[in-house]
This record gives sequence, C-alpha cells and structure tokens, in this order.
Amino acid sequence: MKFLSYWLGVTLVGSGIALATPARAEKYLFSNITNNNPINAALGESTLWMDVNAVGDNQVSFTFSNSNTNSRSPVITQLYWDGNPLSSYLSFNRFGSSTGIANFKQVRNGVLPGGNGSLINFTVDYQVDAINPRPTNGIGGGETLALNFNLMNGTKFNNILDQLSTGALRVGMHVQAFSDGGSEGFINRKSNPSVQAAPEPITLLGSIAAIGYGTLLQRQRRRKTQSLTSL
Repeated sequence: MKFLSYWLGVTLVGSGIALATPARAEKYLFSNITNNNPINAALGESTLWMDVNAVGDNQVSFTFSNSNTNSRSPVITQLYWDGNPLSSYLSFNRFGSSTGIANFKQVRNGVLPGGNGSLINFTVDYQVDAINPRPTNGIGGGETLALNFNLMNGTKFNNILDQLSTGALRVGMHVQAFSDGGSEGFINRKSNPSVQAAPEPITLLGSIAAIGYGTLLQRQRRRKTQSLTSL
C-alpha cells in the first residue's frame, strides 16, 4: 500500500496531467445592415460567423468563417471593430491561423457599409482589408481567418465577452462577390447564441500515467483475490 501511495504521488506530480479549467469559445452569428438584396442578406446571416477564443491569459482571438459551398461563394473582404474605444482594452498582435488563401492587411479606418447611419452608428476603431483583388484574397467559401489581439489595462477574456453581449464592442464585415455581383454589410449579433466548453487535453505523459495507474489497481485487486482464494 505504501508503494501504491508513493507511485500515485509521483505520478500526479510528474506526469503532466492537465487539470486546468475548460477553455471557452464563443460563437457569434451576424445580422445584415444593408439589405441590398434580401436573398444575399439571408445567405450571409446563415453561413458567416465569428468564434471568439481566449489565447492564454493575455490575448483573445477572433476567427471568421465562411461556410458557403456554392461555386460562386460570397467573400468576406473587410473586417471592422467598434470598441468605444477599442484601443483602451485591445491592441492588434498578429494574424493567426487560417484555412484557404485569405490574405489581409491593416489599413486606415474607413466606414463599414451601412454602418454610418444614426440607427447603427458604427465607429470604426480598427480595420483590416483583403489585399487587392479583394474577392480573390478574402475569406471565401470553406475558408477561415483568425486575428489575435492583446488584452490591455487589466482586461480579461470575460470582459471581452461582456462587451460583445452588451454591444459596447461590435464587429462588422463587408461581404462581396455574391452570385448577382452584389455586396452586403453585417454586424455581429449582441446575443450570444452558442457557448462551447472544450476541456484542456490530457498530455501524453498524463495519459500514460492514467493507464499505468489503472493497470496497477487491477494487479492489486488480482493479488488480493488470489490471497483470499488460497486461504
């Protein structure tokens, strides 16, 4: 029994078993604000979304996805942030992982299509555009693009989620190259439609330790059973 206790103690200390709390990812859909073509507007609302993820303790990632599968899929060509002001709690760090050929760059702040009216009142604090030609280098069907931001002035990941849920932080996108050649503007929905909890993975050493511990317990039980049988 002493050996079992000692083995277990060494395993828990040295195995590298991850006991961290689950990593959270928030998914946000988008609402159309231009309605140039109701069919295009509905298509964008049903196939474009944004995942917001914590990256360690000091960064947050915004990942944009386009799930269209049509041969002439619309393309996300411009991305905008309105943070009231954004610079007080977020600063751009780098472009993160992506799938496909999306290629964006930082540009001077412009105007989100459909966002400058009194009803929307979207003030652009940060903007990135696809490199020209935009429909070629934007986020097309089946593609994703992530942007990582530094959390500043004591801001935590949950603070970002709170800002998004209240509308104090908003994200917009300009989508071009719909099948009729049209374009539309979108803003993320304030409500949070999806919360995904993803447990941190157990490391390889942790897995081996867990298997080894289970095997040891089986041997202990087997020996005890044999001892009782021999009595």
